[in-house]
Amino acid sequence: MNFTKKDEIPDLTTSALKGLTFASDLLLCAKVRELRIANDVSGFTGAFSQPPVGAITAPQQIEDLYDVLVSQSDYAPARPAPTSRTGVAMQGQALKQDRNSSTGAAGNSSPSDDSEITCWSCKKQGHRAGSDKCDNYIGADKWTTADKEAIKELIKA
Repeated sequence: MNFTKKDEIPDLTTSALKGLTFASDLLLCAKVRELRIANDVSGFTGAFSQPPVGAITAPQQIEDLYDVLVSQSDYAPARPAPTSRTGVAMQGQALKQDRNSSTGAAGNSSPSDDSEITCWSCKKQGHRAGSDKCDNYIGADKWTTADKEAIKELIKA
């Protein structure tokens, strides 16, 4: 005969709360992690000076916290969109790009002319690889042996 114990599945509480660790509200997510650590069967039971919580009680505590956050309009996914300085909601505005800007990604500036550029194909300055100014240029869609060797060296580095 099989006898069932009180804690038949010792990690049931942490397993039950696993999906909630991806909650989009930071406070709710922190509470879930705190409960999971307090109920960990790998030796951390009682962490944060809290006794382990049962598999039914833990989700109830999360639900209670959720209810409080929603009732106080403090649940992150339910908050209204932030407003700009003009008081207009930012939700419907499209992002704009300045493609004529001299700065690239992360504020790195790129030279407007090719005078500071070094060609990786012929190793000469003043043009880019594939330019008709390159010594190894043979056509728009063709690769020279020097190009292939330069690519191999770049891959090795």
